Amino acid sequence: MSSFPLVASFCTLIFCCKAFTAAVICVALSAFVAPVLQYAKACVQRGLHALHHVQQLLHLRLQLDNFLRRRVRRRRRGSQNHGKQCRRRDDSKCACI
Repeated sequence: MSSFPLVASFCTLIFCCKAFTAAVICVALSAFVAPVLQYAKACVQRGLHALHHVQQLLHLRLQLDNFLRRRVRRRRRGSQNHGKQCRRRDDSKCACI
């Protein structure tokens, strides 16, 4: 009967050591995982930043394309006069001679 408390205290000691070991492993893993997650977050942010610049370039390209199309349309309308000279007064329509 005297060995029972000794076994119980030994089991308690083993359980405490396992809990301590699990806590140490958990801290070690969190110390390893935290920088990995921070690196992944930084990579995603850089990618989003690059995509933002791509979006801006596409928008500028669209604006330039629209601007050039308007200029071509104006030239084509002017050529419909079949060689007649065109006099423009302010913002009014074309008054062909």
